[in-house]
Amino acid sequence: MASVRDTVVSVEGVNGQRHGSGVVVHAKGFILTNYHVVLEEKEVGVTLFCGKQYKGVVVATDPAVDLAMIVILADNLHPVRLAKHCTVGELCIAIGHPFNHMNTVTVGVVSAHLRHIDY
Repeated sequence: MASVRDTVVSVEGVNGQRHGSGVVVHAKGFILTNYHVVLEEKEVGVTLFCGKQYKGVVVATDPAVDLAMIVILADNLHPVRLAKHCTVGELCIAIGHPFNHMNTVTVGVVSAHLRHIDY
């Protein structure tokens, strides 16, 4: 957890109704989160592991795959290292802040690859 903790952030809708997690994907402040966390919000609150808080701007969304991109005005962030590929049966770890519970960790197994989900 210590090696990735600085890459995981807490995301909160401006109305305080939705809480979720995100990961820093670029040192210049780009954060990937889920669309269902931001929905139609233009701005969100972002809290880093160290406790620093920022106003984040939602710059892109893709509701079909439940992803959103946020940017904050911060430099020298620690981006997450993403796997180049994964295979069914591999172990994986999910680290985040679901429902505003800070620093949760769970372990699972990749059960499918490129699965299409109809809503």
